[in-house]
Amino acid sequence: MRLKRASARNHTSRSVISQELVYFLAFLTGIMMPLLYYGMNPWKRDVHTVYVPYTVSEEELPSSGSLNIPDQDTVIPEQESSKPKCNKERKPYHVLLTSMSTTYLDWQARIMYYHFLKQKKNDPCNEMTGFTRLVANKDGLPDDIAHIIPSVFVKEIPQDELNAKYKGYAVLNRPVSVLDFVNNDELFNKIEEDYIFLAECDHVFLQPIPNDADENTAVGYPFGYMRANAGSNRFIQKYWPEGDSSKVDQVGPSPLIIHREALKKVAPRWKEFSLGLK
Repeated sequence: MRLKRASARNHTSRSVISQELVYFLAFLTGIMMPLLYYGMNPWKRDVHTVYVPYTVSEEELPSSGSLNIPDQDTVIPEQESSKPKCNKERKPYHVLLTSMSTTYLDWQARIMYYHFLKQKKNDPCNEMTGFTRLVANKDGLPDDIAHIIPSVFVKEIPQDELNAKYKGYAVLNRPVSVLDFVNNDELFNKIEEDYIFLAECDHVFLQPIPNDADENTAVGYPFGYMRANAGSNRFIQKYWPEGDSSKVDQVGPSPLIIHREALKKVAPRWKEFSLGLK
């Protein structure tokens, strides 16, 4: 019996080790694939993207200088000369990835963009047609991966102000940067799609996401843990006097597909609510 138990333990141990090895290899593959795609094989990159400058000059930007666009090293998805014949009823959307200039978020953004390009290659007629990384950083200047991912830069909330007023909550840069972006007509009008997909760096596209939104209705992901309760009513009614917890949708500001004009309308209130509630 001792031998059988030992044998069973050894078998179980080997099983656990095998499973852990598989998980480790899967994780390693997920990390290394974008590295190989972008870092070690620069020619592969040219299949999907082409290096071109943005056409908006600094003189055309707002006087506040809150927006900054790389002059020469920005990567923009290549425009195919012979586009596939796609369903005329499809509703293309532009992925707007909000981020900040940190090593951690840069890695996530590269992985996310890799999978975006992968889905476009696998199905050229899906509704994911454009991509912009919207980055909030200290100076609003291009960072180290601006030549890899189509990017626009805005000035982040100053750290002193963030600490003094908002308990250092850096995520507030998301609504602030989105409002800066949509308020810049020259820049926002460069997005050809009627719909915007608001995304974050830790999202990964495993398959194309269909656009079920329309001009009056946005589509978001239902988060089971985002359940408002009666204790939240005082915060809800501060900005929505006639509302209460039973009328709040279990969604966050991303992932979200929304019509561009609707985003322009709600962006100021999103910023107001976010800063006020924090």
